[in-house]
Amino acid sequence: MATDNLTAVLYKVNDLRLEQRPIPEPDDDQVLLRMACVGICGSDVHYLVRGRIGDFIVKDPMIMGHEASGIVAKVGKNVKHLKEGDRVAIEPGVPCRVCQFCKEGKYNLCPDIVFCATPPVHGNLSRYYVHAADFCYKLPDHVSLEEGALLEPLSVGVHACRRGGVGLGSTILITGAGPIGLVTLITAKAMGAAKVLITGADYTYLSEVGEDEQETVKAVHSLLGGPPDVTIDCSGAEANIRLAILATKSGGVAVIVGMGAPEVKIPLVNALAREVDIRGIFRYANDYPIALSMVASGVANVKKLITHNFALEDTIKAFEVAKTGTGNPIKVNTHAPSASHPVCPLFTDILYAVLGVLNSKPSADGEYVKECTSILRAAELLCPEISSFLKLISFSASTVADRVNDLAGDTQCQLKETCEDVAYSVETDENADGTGIAQFAVFLRGISENFLLVAKRRNRI
Repeated sequence: MATDNLTAVLYKVNDLRLEQRPIPEPDDDQVLLRMACVGICGSDVHYLVRGRIGDFIVKDPMIMGHEASGIVAKVGKNVKHLKEGDRVAIEPGVPCRVCQFCKEGKYNLCPDIVFCATPPVHGNLSRYYVHAADFCYKLPDHVSLEEGALLEPLSVGVHACRRGGVGLGSTILITGAGPIGLVTLITAKAMGAAKVLITGADYTYLSEVGEDEQETVKAVHSLLGGPPDVTIDCSGAEANIRLAILATKSGGVAVIVGMGAPEVKIPLVNALAREVDIRGIFRYANDYPIALSMVASGVANVKKLITHNFALEDTIKAFEVAKTGTGNPIKVNTHAPSASHPVCPLFTDILYAVLGVLNSKPSADGEYVKECTSILRAAELLCPEISSFLKLISFSASTVADRVNDLAGDTQCQLKETCEDVAYSVETDENADGTGIAQFAVFLRGISENFLLVAKRRNRI
């Protein structure tokens, strides 16, 4: 039985610690999860540096983290739709299910909702965590654990766009180009928006240096070819909220996502006279399935938002990057591989190489994509979180050889030569006659068999 449950605990402002906590047991309707990937959200940083968000105040030590995915390690006796080994995305808010809000489908407004890492509720930035099974969503084989964790911020974007009525042909302005602004941009395009303009500036600064508010509105209209149907503020900055209202077309909608100061000054008469609807959003409700389908179908590519990856043991460093902005982070992720099942670095390099070739020929048939899936499944039996470390970016076929060239040792020469041959074969299959792809499939099968063999030796399957 595993005993390592390294956990990130916030004690007070700027006092984040890593410590061991007992591994919890799931209740009848819960699952025990071996955590895979946990993203660091702006709210996490807010609690770290200020100790509160509005009325939510950190008074006692609190486990951080709510943007997460994991692998089912144990199921409660009433859980039927999940089993041990399933990879899941975790919706962090669990409502009461019986109040009027829950019955109306607005469970995000449930007064008794239990939401991860919202004081006094603990989060899931740990190696093991228990959660309500009905708020865990099984991931398709081709959706990575990293993408699973990103369903949380993506669901915010989905909820914002649904609240704003974004649809085919819509013209959209998004103020605030942080992670939430970017997932809202991705969502708006996926929902059919014809034009989307996103701003990264805080217009408070522009007003301080003499930039006229109305001139900014005119600039927005000029860039979009007219006023936006919907404006979505993802910053919470007063200047951006004002811009959202002033720039939106008469009869349009201004959606406020970002939470800033408790009170702000807005042009209310302007909004009333032009019937601009001002709509707030709080988290999300019934949006996770939509977010998952968007990622699974390929219409929403959230992987490109991940800029930094850290092991769970380096969580303090991860928060420092997120807090200071060192390296221009967009999404900072932490990963929690089991220390009792280390994976040879060579395996990771092989998988990088394999995924590189796969991504270099996206138009090829699905047969060898299945082979890659088989490899990842076998790799996860050795270390369930390994695929979370893989940046699924499009390498060229020659990257296979480049990656293997980085490996040291005479024993790997044969592998190096094989990869070079495969890379050349796929790269030169210009006539798409299948010869290169067929050779590549054989190569994949061999790696897959090796993974399965090692997994069996380690009694993991």
